[in-house]
Amino acid sequence: MDLFVCWANVWRSQVAEWFAKNLWKDVISCASVEARKEKYNYKPEKTVTEIMDNEYNIDISNQVVYYPSDIKRYLNELDNIYFLFNLENVKKIDTDVLIYWKTLWKYLDQIGKKYFIFDIEDPDNKDLSKIKEIVKEINYLINWTIYN
Repeated sequence: MDLFVCWANVWRSQVAEWFAKNLWKDVISCASVEARKEKYNYKPEKTVTEIMDNEYNIDISNQVVYYPSDIKRYLNELDNIYFLFNLENVKKIDTDVLIYWKTLWKYLDQIGKKYFIFDIEDPDNKDLSKIKEIVKEINYLINWTIYN
């Protein structure tokens, strides 16, 4: 099983998870910086949901937003972990996304799990064409991770 991680699990990691699932890969996703479950009504962001449905025929509208504590039972079983942002850019972390009072990456370091970092631009406040480019970039990344 693989894990895709982004800031809030409402955008990048959701897209990555479903592109991988569309290729029959066993994956999950979660947030690691911001707690936005309530803000987004426990679902992925609407613009990306529409893009995935309209452009790729993948329905993510019922996908649930997860925090590390929601998926902790899987952490020791993970084969690959992909952070879809640069960890160095994190300035503040919401306590709701901590796991055992640590950031997800520090917890993974503690249990000896290796992870990959792909610095994918945050899609917040971008125009629609830029958001579509980011989705396409994630699609290429997923195909690369699966076939390499």
